[in-house]
Amino acid sequence: MINKLKTRVVKKNLNPVWGEDLTLSIVEPLPVKLEVYDMYLFSADDRIGDAEFEFTPFLEAVRMHLNSNILNNTIITTVKPMRTNCLAEECYITWTDGRVA
Repeated sequence: MINKLKTRVVKKNLNPVWGEDLTLSIVEPLPVKLEVYDMYLFSADDRIGDAEFEFTPFLEAVRMHLNSNILNNTIITTVKPMRTNCLAEECYITWTDGRVA
């Protein structure tokens, strides 16, 4: 089963910031794929970027019941820029202050 979540639309902004928390129910640790679209009112939306990351490293850390002080600012995974994800530079998914950031 594939879960899909959608954020609100940020209008008239070349550098949108969503700042939203989305919650997914994970039964098995499948990769999470993010897609960003430019929304148009009278034509098809353009996909302007995407990224995919694995949840397995994060779940393994949680299963080990590690203290958040040990995990704090720990890089869970690295997302490298590629032609298929439109990233300009390397990005990191980290555990910071008890949250995935």
